[in-house]
Amino acid sequence: ATMLHLPVGGSSSIGARDAPLRGAQMVDVPVYNMSRWLLSRFSPADFVVLKLDVEGTEYELLPLLLGTGALAVVDELFIEMHFDRQSWKSTDRRTKCSEAAEAALTARGLPCVHRHEALHWLQFMREMCVYVHEWG
Repeated sequence: ATMLHLPVGGSSSIGARDAPLRGAQMVDVPVYNMSRWLLSRFSPADFVVLKLDVEGTEYELLPLLLGTGALAVVDELFIEMHFDRQSWKSTDRRTKCSEAAEAALTARGLPCVHRHEALHWLQFMREMCVYVHEWG
């Protein structure tokens, strides 16, 4: 697995997501390909419940899970859809999407994700026969 060097513990403060946490220690955390992991461990005969809270990365992860067929082994998907915040690609994800902020972000290729887009994803997955439930 690929390793990612991340802060663990400590206290956070409002600011950029890559700002160090006070009192945090840095540890190496393994990063896995979720599609490969699901397909290598489960088959359509298994009963798989997947709960996802990936802090806005769901908009990148879901197309990959659908495209690789990994969601075919998932019977129930519970997902927290993040919206009305800046894109996960932005370093400031805590700021709500204002009209001015959205225009500036869109110009840089970092759009805000809105509620209707989250609902569109849920509907699309249901049309693809994925039993998806929103939580959070």
